[in-house]
Amino acid sequence: MSVSRSISNRASLYRHCCAALATLVVLLCAFARAETPAPPPPKPAAAKKAPKLFRQPAHCAGIVLVGSKAQMASSPRKDQDAERLALRRTDELVAKESEYQRIAADLKAIRASTKDPGARGVFASFGTRALMLSMRPTIIAAAAKGEYKGLDCLNAWYGGEQRNVLKSLDLVLIYFPALYHPKHIAAVYAKHPDVLRVEPDTAIGDGDDITLCNEQLGGTHHYLFRHGQGDCPAGCLEAEYRGYAVTTAGVVTPLPGWKRTNNGQTWLEKPTRPDWVTPGCFKNGGRYPGFEVPKR
Repeated sequence: MSVSRSISNRASLYRHCCAALATLVVLLCAFARAETPAPPPPKPAAAKKAPKLFRQPAHCAGIVLVGSKAQMASSPRKDQDAERLALRRTDELVAKESEYQRIAADLKAIRASTKDPGARGVFASFGTRALMLSMRPTIIAAAAKGEYKGLDCLNAWYGGEQRNVLKSLDLVLIYFPALYHPKHIAAVYAKHPDVLRVEPDTAIGDGDDITLCNEQLGGTHHYLFRHGQGDCPAGCLEAEYRGYAVTTAGVVTPLPGWKRTNNGQTWLEKPTRPDWVTPGCFKNGGRYPGFEVPKR
């Protein structure tokens, strides 16, 4: 065999070995990729924790808070009369939006149907935007100086703001941006250890009023408009009652009304009420009186 042919054979063998080696490397790499597990998906970002005091259920130093921020943000509504009527019908901190919307539409339709519906608005004896808190003289003194911080947590949740301190009566007045159910807002503040008595700040005396007679909302609603005259702060001496029926479509029908006169002690006459009048026409929620806090 010549030298040149021997070199040619060796070169050919070398090329075959290189090709086989390259194929082996490719196979090994492919095998390695197949055996290597896919990296785990990235962990989702941790949700921000709510402030400690306002986690659900929200609480302040052991006092469980009623209502939610979303509910409270819906109040006060544009039509205060409709909101007060809706609040009279609920056992929650604020009026229900669906009930408010229907009542507001009804009142708008009634007022559009006549120049004088018979009452200027709903008497503000139920529903409150302020509380009167009776507290110890030492706390009253600190509150008057702006140094008392004991109600900060409750005020932060309900939007309360201390505006007045009546030192002679040992009272602190807390005002709210929303219209609250007097029973629920008073009950929460009454649980604070520094509070001796709590009373919602509501209208007293007498005056014009509107009531929704229906026990259940839906269908045709009946409203009683009461217009008072004659020394109403002490108790109106005269009252005129007018009624209205409002359908779901907003159609208003005036209903028979009546009048009454008072001599300062008793009503002088007892006129027969129209057939459409029901006991619900005289349920105005009453005035929530407040209460003493049990001694601790």
